[in-house]
Amino acid sequence: MIFTFTGNNVSFDVECTSHVIGTNVTIIFDKLNFNTTDAYNNETGKFICRVAGIYFFSYSSLPMKGIPTDVVLMKNESKISKIHSVLGIGTSQLAVKNAILKLEMYDSVWVKLEFGKLWSRDGSISFQGFLIYGSV
Repeated sequence: MIFTFTGNNVSFDVECTSHVIGTNVTIIFDKLNFNTTDAYNNETGKFICRVAGIYFFSYSSLPMKGIPTDVVLMKNESKISKIHSVLGIGTSQLAVKNAILKLEMYDSVWVKLEFGKLWSRDGSISFQGFLIYGSV
């Protein structure tokens, strides 16, 4: 099946295929399921807005067992939302968080591991976004 995207069709769905460990690390999502306008850059890990408007974003976190972990959605240099995980030893739980953001041209949105360790398994670390409607 071939898809043709024109106008304001902006959407992406990406996954991270390796474990992520560190402090203040931008998560690089290296598996591109789709990226309609190439606005997500899998070298920098950032979505760069090319069509101003209102966007929906979703991101996930799967901390390694028993490791306190904070995963943050960033817009430019500001923290927008956070998945904070503190689980018992030997336990892990997938968490997903959504955000609706107003973006201007060249705003950037990305996911950062603030601290902790993330376990990557079958797309458990993911990042998605799409344009709800463009600015008039």
